[in-house]
Amino acid sequence: MKVLYSIGLMLVLMAAGAHSQVLQSYTVVRDTTPNNLPKGGIWFVTENSGSVWISGDSTLVAKADTSNLGVWTKMNTGIPADGINWLEFVSPSVIYGAGYSGAIYKTTDGGSSWNQVYYNAGVTTFIDRITFFDANHGFAWGDGISSSSVQACLETTDGGTTWTNNNSQLVGFASSGIVRFVPPSNVFLTGSYSQSSNYWGVWRSTDGGHSWSFATVGTSPKDSVTQTYSADFKSSLIGVACRKDSTFWSTTDGGVSWQQISSHAQTNFDYVAFIPGTNTVMAGGGGEASIAAVDLDSRTFTVYRDASTNVTFNYVDFPSTTRGYMSNGFNAKFYSTFSSVPLPVELTSFTAYPAVHGVELEWITASENGNYGFNVEARSLDSRQESSTDWRQVGFVYGNGTSAISHHYSYEDAERGPGTYSYRLKQIDRDGKFKYSPSVEVTVSSKPLTFNVAQNYPNPFNPSTTINFTLPIRSRVTLVVYNALGQKEAELVNGEKEAGSYNVTFDASGLPSGTYFYRLQTGSFSSVNKLELLK
Repeated sequence: MKVLYSIGLMLVLMAAGAHSQVLQSYTVVRDTTPNNLPKGGIWFVTENSGSVWISGDSTLVAKADTSNLGVWTKMNTGIPADGINWLEFVSPSVIYGAGYSGAIYKTTDGGSSWNQVYYNAGVTTFIDRITFFDANHGFAWGDGISSSSVQACLETTDGGTTWTNNNSQLVGFASSGIVRFVPPSNVFLTGSYSQSSNYWGVWRSTDGGHSWSFATVGTSPKDSVTQTYSADFKSSLIGVACRKDSTFWSTTDGGVSWQQISSHAQTNFDYVAFIPGTNTVMAGGGGEASIAAVDLDSRTFTVYRDASTNVTFNYVDFPSTTRGYMSNGFNAKFYSTFSSVPLPVELTSFTAYPAVHGVELEWITASENGNYGFNVEARSLDSRQESSTDWRQVGFVYGNGTSAISHHYSYEDAERGPGTYSYRLKQIDRDGKFKYSPSVEVTVSSKPLTFNVAQNYPNPFNPSTTINFTLPIRSRVTLVVYNALGQKEAELVNGEKEAGSYNVTFDASGLPSGTYFYRLQTGSFSSVNKLELLK
């Protein structure tokens, strides 16, 4: 059940570019509520066939051309005194509407006129979502008529002419969670285990709602007490969820098990949705017009805020990586505030090495835009030392502001004893926005260091790479790079070095592509490795 307010809000984001399928910039597009539309909360917004569609309170169904969001056309003829919570587009002409009253409406002329195709007050009094897999096969989810009656998992196989409730297990109201339907017959619902329990997670059905199983979004029993706000699935196996504790989680087995994505977002996000055809999930919530782009490939997320717009998004829809739409039925107007959210830093490498006293970290940026600096965060992967979920800031390194050239950074965490650790960077730009890097792992041994030279990273490389070596005792060291003919190309190290771990950067900007070799020589140790330069 939704608490309905009289005015709605919608924001539109237009991206200026993309990086790893995460938006780099956005523009909020609308400023006034169109006077010709029914006054009410806007609970749904999407884009279809060149038009933006909205729906919500007081029979609100309308569309506008994507190139002119100042002119809206009402598309609600045939809908009685009912709100429309969801629109499902089977084709540009065939659309279904989910009614607040529990009715389902259908148009076959692109929204010019609507007919009621389902209503049964003894089954449901509110339709939350409708999804069609093809022209005939579809599902709809509805609240139960009371806290003790079953919820409605309606299925049609004849294009909406007849609907059957498949659910006989789950009771109560569907407002505790978000439902998703995934072909061929999967249903996912976030919520609690029962109406009276404080045991949260995701209900799953693989047979169209006839039978159900429940799984906690987390890795330990304590995770069950944290409410799961929303989940979305791009397939029957791959999904993402957001929880009340500001964390994102992913599954690759259809919701049976979940793994946390990075760490806390420090902002509550209560709705997630995949960008079609990508591994990126957009999340809305939080206030200050907060959105997050969650990248499953790197298992990181970027949080964007607009401090001048204190609104929480309860719905997001991104038809592509270049534009998206958000709504909040509790606010009073559309917005046309323009703002830019650059991706501040392009991180090209991040490595961790054991050092004499703890761990040495190095990272390289290709360019920077408004970069204030980096929080260095660590957690132990040894459960005997601390919780494996606790990220802690161990240091800070200032950035280089705005720069079009590469920069090399390093930090030594001298507090680490023997054990295995994970590190990540929290890059912060000058207006407070931030994003997390992928994490790296390193093992600190209790044994003394030995003579060793590691394989350069990255390899192949262009134009620079890093070579790490360790010394157990003070030694005279030479590190020389040779070409395939055995001719010396560069001398990187020549002198006395204390015992410890060292990182040396080799810049091959002036050399042609090819195979090279580097040799580390001490009084008692010699080692040769191969490296590949690709331009």
